[in-house]
Amino acid sequence: FSSRRRHTRLQGDWSSDVCSSDLNRYPRLSDTVAEDIGTYLTFEEKTTITKNDILLGNGSAGILELIIQAVLDPVAKHKLLLPSLTFSFIRHLAKRQRVEVIESPMDNYHLDLRNMETLIKNDSTIKMVYICNPNNPTGLWINARKIKEFLENVPKDVVVVIDEAYIEFVRHTHLDYTSAFSLLKKYPNLIITRSFSKVWGLAGVRAGYAISQSTDQESLITRLRHLQTPYSFTDYAGISVKKALKRKDQMVRTINNIFLTKAKLYYALEELSSLGLKYQKSKTNFVMIHLPENKSTEALSLYLKKYNCEIKCINLRDFTVCFSNEKELRIFMLGIKEYLKKNK
Repeated sequence: FSSRRRHTRLQGDWSSDVCSSDLNRYPRLSDTVAEDIGTYLTFEEKTTITKNDILLGNGSAGILELIIQAVLDPVAKHKLLLPSLTFSFIRHLAKRQRVEVIESPMDNYHLDLRNMETLIKNDSTIKMVYICNPNNPTGLWINARKIKEFLENVPKDVVVVIDEAYIEFVRHTHLDYTSAFSLLKKYPNLIITRSFSKVWGLAGVRAGYAISQSTDQESLITRLRHLQTPYSFTDYAGISVKKALKRKDQMVRTINNIFLTKAKLYYALEELSSLGLKYQKSKTNFVMIHLPENKSTEALSLYLKKYNCEIKCINLRDFTVCFSNEKELRIFMLGIKEYLKKNK
């Protein structure tokens, strides 16, 4: 669910800190922000992460484009491999860099890592693999054990990017959560990206980062730093990140509230199963829903506008829905129930 209300609110003394900072000067907080993130990750992931392992950037999208630039050479016909159903913006980033994209079919909405291994084995021009985990838009998650098995079968000259923009939703709600960070030292071709745009609620400040480790001087992070535009991480973003990291309890409360509301969504969707509606249980804040064969997401999207609702259409019959409170959930359910019954 997406409300049309558009507003930005920095809670507490966020705004006063930004206004009182020296915004007339060039950004200078990158090192201390990287140290704070390293401290946070070392505690949370039980793996030592230093500021030298971290690259800050303009959201994870900016980081991802930088990785494509550093790893893939369009003149050498290098290719990017990704699941057929994943974060759509990655294709746009590859197109901007004139890089060919190879898509691996999904296995009933799940990532088929074995098929990806086969594609890599049969095509030596594939030099980068992109895996969104949890995946957007399916909301499904693969654990570190499966990622390790995949890395064992991938050549060392193929860079594997794990996009963990939504990983906080898994870490704080699943007892079986295992971190891919434990694989960083063993696999220097592994790079993990994260964002402050999702559960941290800082989409407007554009703050993301990448983590990789290597014993070699020419690590992936070093290569990225050589390509990165100077001052690409602002002090405005830095102040916001520092404040957010001190309010982890607020982030955890947000996750708990989302999952409580999502449980109510599942219950409500079950009541509509007789009308042909299906859904995918998600590890994130969004849920992927499947319409019956005689319905289309485009028609539903137009119908829901009168309820001031927006959905994200994935294809003809699949869409995702996201929400922030029970009121939005009730409005959405009212709208989709009415659409399904009126358009039998």
